[in-house]
Amino acid sequence: LDGALEVWGVDLAQAARLAVAAELGSDVPLFAVGGPALIEGRGERVTALTGVRGTPVGVLLVTPAIGVPTAEVFAALTGGGAAVPPAAGSTRLSSEHLAQELRGGLRSTDLVARAGVLAAANDLAAATAVVLPGLVPFRRALMRRLARPVGQSGSGPALWSLYPSLAEAEAAAVVVRDAVAAGELTAPGDGPPSVIATTTMPSSQESVP
Repeated sequence: LDGALEVWGVDLAQAARLAVAAELGSDVPLFAVGGPALIEGRGERVTALTGVRGTPVGVLLVTPAIGVPTAEVFAALTGGGAAVPPAAGSTRLSSEHLAQELRGGLRSTDLVARAGVLAAANDLAAATAVVLPGLVPFRRALMRRLARPVGQSGSGPALWSLYPSLAEAEAAAVVVRDAVAAGELTAPGDGPPSVIATTTMPSSQESVP
C-alpha cells in the first residue's frame, strides 16, 4: 500500500490510509500501522500499543502445509454446535486485559508467563477444529513435545509458542523439525510443516529496559 501511494504521489492522512487498507483486506490495516496493536471490528479499527519492554520474546511458529479457508471457519463459528468455544467471549476479555497491560508497559517476561492464558483465549480454535480436525491432535502433540503452551494464530492453521529468547525458540524449532523427520510428530496436510523461530521485534531494534 505504501509503495503504491508513493508511486502515485498520493499523501494520505493516517485515517484515510487505514480506510483504504481495510478495503484491501481485514489484515491489511494492522500492517499499515505496524507493531503491537489492538484490533477491533473486522480488522479495520487499529489502535497502536506501547509494546513489550525488555528482551525480545522468542516466538516459535509451526504452520502445517494445508490451507484453512477463513470463511469456512467463521461459518462454523456462527453455525453453533461444536464450533462454539466452551467459554465464548474469553478472547475479548483476555485481549482487553493484555491491551491495558501493554499500554502500561508490559515486560517481556510477563508476556511469556501469560502464554497459557493467551493460547486458551482464541475463540476461533473450536471452529477451526471443525474445519480441520487434524489440527487438534497435532497441537496437543506439540504441547507434549515442547512442554509449554501452544496457541493457534487467528483462524489457523499456524500455531505458536513463546520463549524468553530467540535462542530458546530456535532450539525448540530444532526439536520440532527432528521430531517431524523421525515421524514422531505428524502434522495435517501434504508434507512437513513450516517451522520458524523469530522474535516479537527486529533484532536491530533496541530493547527498552
